[in-house]
Amino acid sequence: MKMPDKKISSCPYFSNNSDCLMITGGLYLPLPEQIKMFCQSGSFHQCHQYISGCEKISNTAPLIEVTKINRRRYRRIPEHLNLTLCDCSANPGSKLLDVPASTVDIGMGGLMFKSTQRIAPDTELMFVMDNNELFNSGLDGRGIVRWSTPDAKDPDFFLAGLSFSDNSSKQAVGRSLWSKHNYIS
Repeated sequence: MKMPDKKISSCPYFSNNSDCLMITGGLYLPLPEQIKMFCQSGSFHQCHQYISGCEKISNTAPLIEVTKINRRRYRRIPEHLNLTLCDCSANPGSKLLDVPASTVDIGMGGLMFKSTQRIAPDTELMFVMDNNELFNSGLDGRGIVRWSTPDAKDPDFFLAGLSFSDNSSKQAVGRSLWSKHNYIS
């Protein structure tokens, strides 16, 4: 099962008010030429404000004292989102896992999900999240199950930790959490 390529056609940090949402400590109003060249085109990743904002987000993550928050490298936000899972590790053809699954929490490094089936650690999965409040156009990507355990609160379910293995998922989650929660990992 091949996931469709989704090319982003404009900057996710450009607001309808013609200002840049990457700027947090001041105001930056791009010129009309910059808006046309970067903000409203697929070339937004070449914009200086976009580049410096992404660097600021990724550089802030290692500065957080992980031991004070939890054992994870990135902060997680509680979010309940429906997931479709596909096992990629079994064979090149991939097998759709026909089990209900949903996220418990999500962060730039991965997510915790709840499922009716135990999925073994080191299983490579493709996942799809439908359109929802956090990801307007949905999200698809790859990850590796790092741990799996029965849900202590509900014995009919299992909890599992999925670590993103593709950078596009990390970036999409970071952008969405930034815009919804002013999240810095």
